Amino acid sequence: MEGLGSGLFRRHRASSGPLILDHVIKTCQDIARGMKYLHDNNIVHGDLKSSNVLLQSSVTDPRGYVAKVADFGLSQQMMSAKTHITASRTSFGTVTHMPPEVLQQGHLSLAADIYSFGIIMWEMMSGEPPFQNMMQMEVMRKVVLERQRPEFPSWTPVKYRALVDKCWCYEASERIPFQEIYDCLTGLLPDKPSEPSLEVWVSAQREQLRTRSPMSPPSGRVRTASLSSASGRLWTGSLSGRRGVTSASCASSRRGASGGPPSSWVESSSSFDDAAMAALDLKDEWRR
Repeated sequence: MEGLGSGLFRRHRASSGPLILDHVIKTCQDIARGMKYLHDNNIVHGDLKSSNVLLQSSVTDPRGYVAKVADFGLSQQMMSAKTHITASRTSFGTVTHMPPEVLQQGHLSLAADIYSFGIIMWEMMSGEPPFQNMMQMEVMRKVVLERQRPEFPSWTPVKYRALVDKCWCYEASERIPFQEIYDCLTGLLPDKPSEPSLEVWVSAQREQLRTRSPMSPPSGRVRTASLSSASGRLWTGSLSGRRGVTSASCASSRRGASGGPPSSWVESSSSFDDAAMAALDLKDEWRR
């Protein structure tokens, strides 16, 4: 294993500032490439999650890093790609990243890693951990009985959502292999960068204000900005408040959007509401 100089993936996601879609996609490709190598050798990782993805500094990659899959303490050698191991669910992984068949029956297979990868793709786009503030039994009920998955933010590109839906399908047999995932990610890369737009960033702030409880205090500081383009280049940091969940589907028809302002538009201030409302007023002024 190469030396991994820049620390935990999740810590980087929380502190490195704005990301753009091609960086998100290339990071997902790094993970998919590593997982393909494991699966080609019939090895199931068993605990694939964002905190088990490490970043190695790179002077040649435009992102400044490459992502590496780590922590193989729960990895298992399978007899073939179509077999599974049966054991107590407590022997495997992290509940928020476990597929239904592991939570319900303890069936661990290569397809379980693909489900976990879908959760990581959601984390990459939302900037939040999955199933926040839920107890383990509540997560199990949502995933197994209600067949629900974390809800994507409105700015997520449609094709990105559709790919994730193919990863976290309820039925293990319907999840696509990592080679196909990698190829789909390549098709999602934008042809060229374009100027960021205001529309989706404003929509995100409006949603933030609408969903906040009247009794909750302002979040204080806006930690990250959003960047976007007409082709869907966007990443935004986590917004306060709890996201919901949405039913899982392998054929997504939901529509997404993209957009956001330059980082200089988002100021660290003591009143997030004032900053957001000022942006909304600016948008309305442009439309007059």
